Amino acid sequence: MHDIATGRFLPSPVQSKACVQCGKVFRRSWNFSRKKFCSMRCFGLFNHPHIHVEKICAHCGATFNSGSPSITARRKYCSRRCMGIGQRLDGVRTGKNSACYIHGRSRTPEYVRETAKRWQENHRPKRNAQNRAWAKRNPDKVVAANRRTHAERRAFRSFSKADLDRIWQRQKGRCVYCHGVLKRHGSHLDHIRAVARGGSNDSVNLQFLCASCNLKKQAQPPEMFARSMGWLL
Repeated sequence: MHDIATGRFLPSPVQSKACVQCGKVFRRSWNFSRKKFCSMRCFGLFNHPHIHVEKICAHCGATFNSGSPSITARRKYCSRRCMGIGQRLDGVRTGKNSACYIHGRSRTPEYVRETAKRWQENHRPKRNAQNRAWAKRNPDKVVAANRRTHAERRAFRSFSKADLDRIWQRQKGRCVYCHGVLKRHGSHLDHIRAVARGGSNDSVNLQFLCASCNLKKQAQPPEMFARSMGWLL
């Protein structure tokens, strides 16, 4: 509205009107004479009733628009959250709770392994082609992996938890190289002589290192690594 006396535009008065579709009273001030619906949802339901079908969610009971009639028959939930909870509860009621559904997808380790194995079997030619292409692009990594595999097969000896406890007590919970204080569950178990260089898994070839020293050492002999760090002349 325009005030002739002051020359200013005044805000339009707020008016109320009933929605043509749902009958809900809504309030609008701008261009009110052309408004017939309270929302775009009611506008779509009124103008395209053949593609909008309302259903009740099987979990929360809320009313939702199922969309196209082709998916109306098989859609039961209003959202992925309700679908996940509803499927999990259905598994409890039917005694088939082997999989925990999160957002409609099973995420248990057993289910993931079974799904991956099934995919590998069904797509074996495709997977083999991918492996050959990767090996062709990364010949150095293939050689390193083969060397590691053969070295692990030669390192036939093993160690026990008692051996690890004895090594930990001998080192007094400190890194061999930097002498930093270690946490038992955060330390790295290192081969003094790397498996790739013919080392074994025997307890006399094992030591605890911090993550930084172990990642820097890699497969180097102890003397070479100490010289590279300036700890040995």
